[in-house]
Amino acid sequence: MKYKYIIFDCDGVLVDSEFLACTTLSEMLLPYGGIIPAEKIMADYVGMKDVQVVQLLSSLLQLHLPEDFMVQYEKTLDSRLENNLEAIPGIMSVLQNLKIPNALVSNSNFQRIITSVTSAGLLSYFKKENIFSPDIAMVAKPDPGIYLYALKKLGIKANDAIVIEDSPTGVSAANGAGIEVIGFLAASHSSGQEKALLENGAIYIAHNSSELQLILKEKNIL
Repeated sequence: MKYKYIIFDCDGVLVDSEFLACTTLSEMLLPYGGIIPAEKIMADYVGMKDVQVVQLLSSLLQLHLPEDFMVQYEKTLDSRLENNLEAIPGIMSVLQNLKIPNALVSNSNFQRIITSVTSAGLLSYFKKENIFSPDIAMVAKPDPGIYLYALKKLGIKANDAIVIEDSPTGVSAANGAGIEVIGFLAASHSSGQEKALLENGAIYIAHNSSELQLILKEKNIL
């Protein structure tokens, strides 16, 4: 099969941001009586939109959060992302050696994506018009609509693309759109996720960037 595009998720695939986000949320819920470890948030809610996670946790923990909680959370997280974010080890080498164009599909909003990839030194590897987010597509993972939107804008069919995802939510979305998915477990939060990725439709599993490169070389993408 000759692929025309490789599509990357952002958080947990390009940048090691998921645990930072969950740690920030765990800390900010505490003053309102929300006692939940970052590890628990990671295990149960990774890959979902921030606002969905906050709504679910607020209901689960019976919290009364201020109206501006999301604004304060996003402001705090953005500041931390700007100053503490690193690229996934080895992912820059993958981006540098691709033989086909790439795109990015994430559940983060567009500006958060730009902040993250800029902080990690990866912005130059992506065209902004090939970055797709819920505030652009008007739909979010696990709904496959966000990937269907990206395919339409890229002018390709599902079997022209391959996706790199780290969460069951993302794998489910890509699989639902009919796109082949590689589950990628190189981020700090990825322990124990392999089974869930396979159950949601991942065809391959790469535990680090070296394994990812081997898969992509076999497919003549690198």
